[in-house]
Amino acid sequence: MARLPIPGSDDGTWGDILNNFLLVVHNNDGTLKVGTVPTGGTTNQVLTKASGTDYDVHWVDNSGGGNALTSNPLSQFASTTSAQLAGVISDETGSGSLVFNTSPTLITPALGTPSSGVATNLTGTAASLTSGITNALKSATTTVNVSAATAPTSGQVLTATAGTTATWQTPAATANAVKRSVGAGSGTPASGTVPSTGVVQYVQVPFAGTITGYAIMADQSGSIVIDVWKTNAAMPTVANTITASAKPTLSSAQYVNSTTLTGWTTAVAANDVFGFHIDSISTLNSFSIVIFITPS
Repeated sequence: MARLPIPGSDDGTWGDILNNFLLVVHNNDGTLKVGTVPTGGTTNQVLTKASGTDYDVHWVDNSGGGNALTSNPLSQFASTTSAQLAGVISDETGSGSLVFNTSPTLITPALGTPSSGVATNLTGTAASLTSGITNALKSATTTVNVSAATAPTSGQVLTATAGTTATWQTPAATANAVKRSVGAGSGTPASGTVPSTGVVQYVQVPFAGTITGYAIMADQSGSIVIDVWKTNAAMPTVANTITASAKPTLSSAQYVNSTTLTGWTTAVAANDVFGFHIDSISTLNSFSIVIFITPS
């Protein structure tokens, strides 16, 4: 193996030893042999074999820009776009930008079946929400199935038909329906003067509804027949009677309450004016009549 001469030794052979050492990388004329380590090169360049000839190497730039170290983060590499990252991943789903968990903007995602979520700020309608809809109303104690309920009409209410089912129904008039009343009176109790026939008292009703009955109250037992007139936003006359042949009647009594309205016009419009006409009266010094109306 070629080596340099050793001082204090190799007497008489220094020239041969030195020539053998130099000839490893030099030609006889002093030029470098092909394939020896070339001069030059810049920082981060690497030696690359140029041909099949021994020692035929030269300096080249490292196409990777340097070696990656497993102990360093990804910041050692050049900036990478979402598309470039997706290009080196083989099992991604969807497309577009990389998503992080704080306030991301997702475009038409298919969320699958989330295990939880809060929909406080969602907008739009539920027209396309079909899967998972149970057609049920839930409370803390029970679930009411309304899947069999047909579409409601105006004025209907959701009514339970069993412990866990309900349908839309039109509420029926009941004894608990809200009622209002209008009325009039005449005379002075204990005056000894019987109110005259033909006297008319007028009252206007500001709401619409249906007449359901009447009551007559008197200061003492006696008899009275009252005709009821009605027209809208004007003063009624006998031509506007609504009682047919079933006029409110108190017969030898002090009080009567009746729902017998045979032949009556019971519909009431807002701002109808009622007139109460005394057809006949006896014994009574004073009386009051009340018409009961269920608002619509």
